[in-house]
Amino acid sequence: MQIATGITTAPRSVDYVNGLLKNLPVSLMNCQVFAEPGSAATPKKITITHDEKKGCLHNWDFALRYLLALNRKFVCILQDDIEFVHFHLANKLNPIDTVGFYSFYTPVFYKKKLNLPEWNIFNNGWHSVGACALLFPRKSAEQLLNDNDYKNHLLNYKANQQIDSIVCAVFKKLGLPTFYHRPSLCRHIGDVSSVGHQEMKHITNPL
Repeated sequence: MQIATGITTAPRSVDYVNGLLKNLPVSLMNCQVFAEPGSAATPKKITITHDEKKGCLHNWDFALRYLLALNRKFVCILQDDIEFVHFHLANKLNPIDTVGFYSFYTPVFYKKKLNLPEWNIFNNGWHSVGACALLFPRKSAEQLLNDNDYKNHLLNYKANQQIDSIVCAVFKKLGLPTFYHRPSLCRHIGDVSSVGHQEMKHITNPL
C-alpha cells in the first residue's frame, strides 16, 4: 500500500516524536517529520525544520501539501504525541479511495456514537475533536485543500488551530464518509497540547 506519512511536531517539555518514530506501524514507516523551530531533534534526512514558526494549522497544511507532492495513493498525518497500541489492526487496514479519511485515533467522547466493532462511519462536523492520526486518500486530501471553507479558515482564523473542526466540517459538507475505529488504534499521550491546551481526559482518552 502506498502511504506517505508525516509527523507534525513543535517544542515540548517531553520528547514524544522520537518515541513515535520508533513505534510506527509497518504500513506508515515511509515517514517525514515537519518540525517547528526548537522542536526535539530528529534524523535530519527525514526532517523539515521551518525557519520561522508556522503554527499548528499552517504546519499541518504544509505537511499535507508536501506529502501529496510525493504522489502516493494515500497520505497520513500524525501528531507527535500519539502512541499506537493496536499495530496489527492498523496494518491490516485496506483503505479505499472514495472516503474522506480514516482516523486511527478515536476519543472516548465518541463512545455513544460508535456502536460497531472495528470501523464506524461517523462525523461530528465542526464539533469534532482529536484529528491526531488521519489517513486520507489522495483525492479527498486534494478536495479538502481546494475547498473554500478550508481556504478561508487557513487564511483568516487567527488562532491558527482547530484542524479537527475544519477538516471534519468540510468532509461532512462534501458528503464523504469518515471512519473511526472501535477500539482506538492509538492513544493521545500528551498532557498539554503543542498550543498549550490542557488534556481533558473525559473527552480525549482513547475509546
